[in-house]
Amino acid sequence: MRNIVESQSHVAMSVDSINMALKEQASATGETAGRVESVSHGAQALAVTVERTEMNARELASEAQLLGQLAAKFKL
Repeated sequence: MRNIVESQSHVAMSVDSINMALKEQASATGETAGRVESVSHGAQALAVTVERTEMNARELASEAQLLGQLAAKFKL
């Protein structure tokens, strides 16, 4: 009978340890998910910035070409 009580106590402690480990794992998983989401938002913002930069570069190239054409009309 004493062995049964000791075994039951050991099983209960093991279950408590497993429960605590699962809670820690869930917390770590939540933190990881939050960080991944943060990186995703940063990547999206970077993509928007790259698109704007590309558009501005095209506009600047077009204006430089026009300026070159206008400057070519002048004779020194």
